[in-house]
Amino acid sequence: PTLRYVDRPAVYTVRVHNPGPAPANNVQVLDAIPPGFRFVEASGGGTFDSASRQVAWFVGRLEANTTAEVGVQLIP
Repeated sequence: PTLRYVDRPAVYTVRVHNPGPAPANNVQVLDAIPPGFRFVEASGGGTFDSASRQVAWFVGRLEANTTAEVGVQLIP
């Protein structure tokens, strides 16, 4: 969201796209949580590492010309 009030949850969607002609295997998505935000939850089996302030998802195989979406809920 472009505007979010403090202490109200916001959901962010991360998209990864494989534009190539062949499948991509072992695809991982990492998202850094900026300072001033608290992690609430991640969709699609995402895990939060509080030491590095990153959320990680294992997407696995991403077929050619397809997109995968994962989400994270944060509180500013």
